[in-house]
Amino acid sequence: MKRLLFTPLLVALSIYSVWAQSTLDVRTQWEKGYGASLLGEVALGWPVSKATPNGNILFSFPYRLCASKCSTTIVYRSIVRDSLYKTDGSYVPSQGGTLAFVKGYSTKLSGGWDEATNKFYTTSTYYSPNFDEIGKVTQSQPAYISSVNPLSNGALIMSTTATMGDYSDSLVRYDAQGKRVWAVATANYNRTQNETTWRASATVTPMYHGEEAAFISSKSVRDINNFNTIISQQTDLKVLTGNGTEKWSAIVESPLTYTKVVGTDTQGQWYVLTQRDSLGRVLTFSGEGVKVNEVVISIPNLNNNMGVEIQKTADDGFVLYCRNVLNTFFAKYSKTGAREWSYQMPTYVDQLKITSTGNIIAYTQYLNPYNLTILSPTGAEKNKLSLFHLMEGSNGWLYGTTLDKLYAINPLGEIAWTINRASARAVASEDVDGGILLTETFSTKNPTASPYLGTWNLDVVNTFTLSKYSKEGKLLWKTPINKTVTEPDYQVRFMAGAYPSKETKGAYLLTSQVITMSKNASIGNQSNVNYSTSVIKITRPCYTQLTATLATASPSLCGGQTVKLEANPDSLGFLTYQWQRDGQAIITNRQSTFETTTEGVYRVMVSDSVCGTSALSSTIEIKSTPNASATLVTNPPVYAPNKAKLQANEGAGLTYQWLKNGQEIVGAMASSYETAESGAFSVKVSRDGCSRTSPPLTVEVMLPLGVEGTTEAELHISPNPNVGQFELKLPTGWERAQIKLHDVLGRDIPVNQSNGRVTVQAVAGMYWLKALFEGRELTQKVVIHP
Repeated sequence: MKRLLFTPLLVALSIYSVWAQSTLDVRTQWEKGYGASLLGEVALGWPVSKATPNGNILFSFPYRLCASKCSTTIVYRSIVRDSLYKTDGSYVPSQGGTLAFVKGYSTKLSGGWDEATNKFYTTSTYYSPNFDEIGKVTQSQPAYISSVNPLSNGALIMSTTATMGDYSDSLVRYDAQGKRVWAVATANYNRTQNETTWRASATVTPMYHGEEAAFISSKSVRDINNFNTIISQQTDLKVLTGNGTEKWSAIVESPLTYTKVVGTDTQGQWYVLTQRDSLGRVLTFSGEGVKVNEVVISIPNLNNNMGVEIQKTADDGFVLYCRNVLNTFFAKYSKTGAREWSYQMPTYVDQLKITSTGNIIAYTQYLNPYNLTILSPTGAEKNKLSLFHLMEGSNGWLYGTTLDKLYAINPLGEIAWTINRASARAVASEDVDGGILLTETFSTKNPTASPYLGTWNLDVVNTFTLSKYSKEGKLLWKTPINKTVTEPDYQVRFMAGAYPSKETKGAYLLTSQVITMSKNASIGNQSNVNYSTSVIKITRPCYTQLTATLATASPSLCGGQTVKLEANPDSLGFLTYQWQRDGQAIITNRQSTFETTTEGVYRVMVSDSVCGTSALSSTIEIKSTPNASATLVTNPPVYAPNKAKLQANEGAGLTYQWLKNGQEIVGAMASSYETAESGAFSVKVSRDGCSRTSPPLTVEVMLPLGVEGTTEAELHISPNPNVGQFELKLPTGWERAQIKLHDVLGRDIPVNQSNGRVTVQAVAGMYWLKALFEGRELTQKVVIHP
């Protein structure tokens, strides 16, 4: 029988935020068999897949089991694959649906005849949510998992049952290495009134708090003529420690009723429901076994309390509902037991969350179609969806698909956003960055398909796309993931989910199945049908050709100030950026923008590691910025009419512009500048278009007192000019004044004064004579000739 492997990928993509001169493609790295073929025939239904917590993939598909002839019952074969392909595929329960998985834990059954004992035995192998083997037991009866209590140290306590459902034959503890530590029987006991030997039967499923487990055990005496009639009954609530020993036992007063532990709370209290006809009682027991509360409630017939559980609400009331069973009962009660409202849930609800706002989210996690219901705290139906697929993200959000929409539900029970899509069956999965991957199957009728395919509504041609959405619902990219099957008369392909590879960044694993049959295949003839399941590893879309660009929006390209460089933007997050200065790599973040204050020649290498492509941009030079300083050459103080001289730093190629009080001085463009005015002076030094301004330098040019006004008439110097000797006459009252002489630079010149005659040893020039007396000052100009 011909088997069709994965065909080459199309190269056409729809990509958002892609720049010109860059080409995107998807590449196939390998295709490997997912699991061996099975003895069966095609069945109506669609394959589903889920990612385990550690990245393994569960792939389930419908079929009809065939031995000598094919069964009429549709079952699911579920295969688990290590995503690194280091181990073979592991087959888990062939029966699909919610009862095959309890908190993600599952049971695989295998059997055989023991010649030594002449008996048939069943081996039950237990698997964690990662499908690691956690334990195995061989006995005459199968042992399914009915409840699981994972512990923080890797150990777990679980209950097992010979019949799938809400029953328990025993509690078993396994350590973190899968070693069986202890097992305790959990049983109810029955006998007729004339019998002395008790018959054991399974109890209902235990509940857990920490390492403790609580369950109901009863002893019933029944009528000899009608075993369904109970004559007397004792019912006990038993609590076991994590060591498997009984912590305490309390009698539950529930004559001739069905009784079950239905919940616990953070304080370690246990809630027990007893029911007879339409009357129920919710009993509360403390962690020490004392009954602390009892409320009476009205309740319909719940099939012996199958799957009934309780969750507390913020108003100290509770909701009562059925998990993992056909019963759709759901009701909200007050803390006194009054029923406030009720609702008919979908069947097989296995997850219930009461949000911080009081909204109630109920959904099925293992059954296709998936059902999701959101209720308000008052029981009003906010949303009710029948979904093709439902996935819970690591952020606590739920993502579901109908044939034409993608829904995102936040942890508060609100639909955050929806995406309208072309009509197709879509499987949602989570990428490593929290984005949403969507694998879509588009089917069109094939009028030339075989009649056998038409019998199961499989007379179609399927095409597929893989899309990536952000956590906010933005479509990032979309690509075809295979070509049409080449022989539609005899083959049908199914594609399930896509999952990020654990070993290769930017790669995905796709689960695929091809059903091949002869043209004359018929129902019940499994030899005409062949299943081929495989995993295809593809890259994410990557750039097969790149053109790197480099630009800047900064007003200047000068060192010493922040310059922002910009390379090709990449909203998809595919590219990496290696910045270089003067040909050397810069150790920095690998973003598309880079800021620097350092001079040099810059460029950027843009790369896509998935395609192995890269491109080097052109260069941008950031020029050096010269230093700028101004110093006062003239020694202070400076007196008018003298000038203060300022000098800038000098160097090759420098130009200057002097400023006073921040304003340019017209024509002041030399390396030095003289001023007869006070002010804050700075200099802007430039070279090659880059400039720097020096810090302001305060200059004070003082005007001497007495140069103008009446003081000249009060100091009499004769002769003036002179040769260094002159008569000085002081005003009346200034006889004891101190006499000083300064040159134009403000330096003191020694003088001799005696009886009004002053002698000066000084070179020719202009001087200032001062008379200082009692805080007052008189000034007169003196000119000395050679």
